[in-house]
Amino acid sequence: MRLPRRGGWGALVPIVALCLACGEKGWPARPADYEFVSPTYIDEILAPRRDGLHYECCRDFGESSRDFIEDGEVGVDNAVTALFDGLAIFIGLNFQDQIDANIESGNLALVLDHAFYEKQEEPFTLVAHQVDFAEGTTWQSAHQGGGHFRVREESFMPGSGVPWGRFSEAVIDAGGTLRGSGGSLVWGLSVLGVPFRARIRDVRVEAKRQEDGEGWVRYTEGTLSGFLTLDDFYEGLNNEIARGCDCLGLTEPVYYKNVDGIWDTRCVSEAHTRCTRPEEKRCGDLTTTGANGPWLCEIILDVIQDAADLDLDGDPSRYEAASLGLFWSSVPAVMD
Repeated sequence: MRLPRRGGWGALVPIVALCLACGEKGWPARPADYEFVSPTYIDEILAPRRDGLHYECCRDFGESSRDFIEDGEVGVDNAVTALFDGLAIFIGLNFQDQIDANIESGNLALVLDHAFYEKQEEPFTLVAHQVDFAEGTTWQSAHQGGGHFRVREESFMPGSGVPWGRFSEAVIDAGGTLRGSGGSLVWGLSVLGVPFRARIRDVRVEAKRQEDGEGWVRYTEGTLSGFLTLDDFYEGLNNEIARGCDCLGLTEPVYYKNVDGIWDTRCVSEAHTRCTRPEEKRCGDLTTTGANGPWLCEIILDVIQDAADLDLDGDPSRYEAASLGLFWSSVPAVMD
């Protein structure tokens, strides 16, 4: 069991067992050598509401955004939430319900860690780890604070103790406000029973810190913003399909870029007739097509590309990413 370090923030000691070959001084050589510093579990994530034309959270991407490019408008961009709000109208798919279900099941479980923190107003590295509930911990118990967690191996770069989700430009100001940028998050989310995994890039976080003086930390009034690229999304789907979907008999990825650089699909005719075992259902759900469509494979292609609202390459004729903004809070955690 790895308990939070005690004695207040000034006494926190950076990670030990340094990895001299990891390319970043100070990180451990192995995940097993990683030491957590006042870990805090994100127990609630809330989708913002629309405030007129825009959402109440969390970030205006400025001249890169569709509303500025096409209409000259300035305001908060949140294409992912807008997409789910649209789906809620047509198929009853509520974004908040999906988030809650994934958090409570442990599928979407993140612990923030304060690597190399010494004192307020000095930069440190905020780390976002993917974790699992330890035996005996549920969301209900973790929500009260002090839940036990195990960090996932995929939270670290292969062959090292360097975490993927690092915010190298984090600081806690004199008023106790956390601000972090320069990082990314890998999120696993199951929607209608179909698993998705994608990287949220250019993430910025902000929140109010509360600490009891014994190393237990919680955050309130948190905001998180970033974007999901189409490349990451469709490549993630291809990886999910490649994992355990031999029943499809595929020799090429289902989602691919055509000669114009636009994502396209090779949906599989009547895929459910090829993948008949219960554990193969997701394979059919993600790829099937047929006479009675439209099917999820085709819908995913169309709605995600239509939702994209950020120009990343300076060519405003098409958009490469979808903006995202969410509220969050966290409670103290114990790492086993």
